[in-house]
Amino acid sequence: RAVTVCALEAESPGCEVVTAENGEQGIAVYLERRHEEPPQFDLILMDIQMPVLTGDLAVKQLRTLERQHGWPQTCILARSANTADADQDYYRRCGMDGCIPKCGNVAKQVLDALLIKRQRPDAFVRADRLPDH
Repeated sequence: RAVTVCALEAESPGCEVVTAENGEQGIAVYLERRHEEPPQFDLILMDIQMPVLTGDLAVKQLRTLERQHGWPQTCILARSANTADADQDYYRRCGMDGCIPKCGNVAKQVLDALLIKRQRPDAFVRADRLPDH
């Protein structure tokens, strides 16, 4: 994870990276930030295999909170070594906006995924369709 954070910070000046050790902490950080200005994250990069509360279950809880409170939907990208079609379909059903693989340049993958989301907001960003995949 440290490599991911460093890569994002190095390639995205002015970008604040907030980390959590597990899905439960991730939800707690998200809720704390809902009360700040601006009140939301621009992007959540969710590791699927986290301890305590896995990424898929954390996303389901985040989406429920957004619906219950009428909050805008935050862009959430799965980051996983499991990027087969069935895995990506599952991530979409959980409420994620896309999936990026754990291998490769994470900063470039995130930027490519965000560009796709800007062009097609309703599209699910598939790991196998990112440039240079």
